[in-house]
Amino acid sequence: MSLIYSLLQKSIEEQKPVTLRVNASDGPKLHFGYLLDQNEETVSIRSISQQGLPNGITIIRTTDLFGADFDDVFLRRLEIKEASLRKLYADTSVPAIFHIGNCSIEEILQQALKEENLIYVNFYQDLGLYGFIKEITETEFLIEVYNTFGQYDGLSVQLIENVKNINWDDEDTRIVRILLEKEKSRN
Repeated sequence: MSLIYSLLQKSIEEQKPVTLRVNASDGPKLHFGYLLDQNEETVSIRSISQQGLPNGITIIRTTDLFGADFDDVFLRRLEIKEASLRKLYADTSVPAIFHIGNCSIEEILQQALKEENLIYVNFYQDLGLYGFIKEITETEFLIEVYNTFGQYDGLSVQLIENVKNINWDDEDTRIVRILLEKEKSRN
């Protein structure tokens, strides 16, 4: 048995998602999901979108299969997304400050500090940070930073005037929060 098919068999036995690398008419393509069956002619996969949503069943000719990935960071994150769909796509609880109108970036940062809410701050300098606001002055703020995998990534001081926009409770911040909670539960 080849290495690729033994890896596919492992994904079936462990019921873990796999990425299949396939030659398609428009170039290489990736399929994510759970392997249902494999034989000499075909591989069947219960497909999942990159958002963790069900995406049907895909049957691929084995002659088009040129690679497979298993248990990588992307697939572990996808698995958590799939298991957390209700949390990820629940309605956003909108703080009262957003109903006042004409909120400044500083007021939104203050609200994130008050609520201890994980946010994503995007800067004009082509930088973005996930984190919790820890302190704010008239011109700066201190953010406790986390990477996209929910792992602590230090502290950062930034100028308020450099904030381009803030994402509050969107899909990406929710997945980082879920991963952060999972990371904390391990320690």
